[in-house]
Amino acid sequence: MKKQVGILNAPPVYVTGLADALRSSDYDIESVTDVESWLNGNSGQILLLMVSKPEDLDLVVDLREGSPDAAVVTLLDPVTADRVAASLRAGATGSVGLFSSSAEVVLAIEAANDKKVVIPTGMARSMMKSSLSNIDLRMLSEIDAEYLRALAHGEKVASLASRFNYSEREMYRRLRRLYNRMSVSGRTEALLLAARWGVIE
Repeated sequence: MKKQVGILNAPPVYVTGLADALRSSDYDIESVTDVESWLNGNSGQILLLMVSKPEDLDLVVDLREGSPDAAVVTLLDPVTADRVAASLRAGATGSVGLFSSSAEVVLAIEAANDKKVVIPTGMARSMMKSSLSNIDLRMLSEIDAEYLRALAHGEKVASLASRFNYSEREMYRRLRRLYNRMSVSGRTEALLLAARWGVIE
């Protein structure tokens, strides 16, 4: 038996086209006008929401608050990193472009069904670059910055440990925690990121 997927805010021609495109999939698409009734009558509770203006995301917030088990996939036009990020912040399970292929839409629906998030790869990369460049530098203390500057100037960990009155083992622990806070895997990445942030020259 096919699983029902509701679609909101989409013109009838789009709903018909998507339903035809997904005919061979495990999903039936139907236009939804009364969201509350539809959610009460469908156990799958996967909704596609066409988002054409920022206020449309208010519906995602309302749906997540009123029906936390409902999965919402936003259909975006245009699809940009900022719009995908805004959708996810509002509570969407995933986002795809309004004119994505039927295979991409099915992938987003299946991910939502499995409680996973799917977003376009290019958007994920763009969001990560944006999040790294806009990171809150208050997460680094002045001591953290001093560690990074010392390492950038070639100071050895043993020397750093001695200067700050730690054992070498404790110094490595502190640096590992710093790298974790910076979301990097080691010293080289930490120094490259610190240079990007302007912490070191």
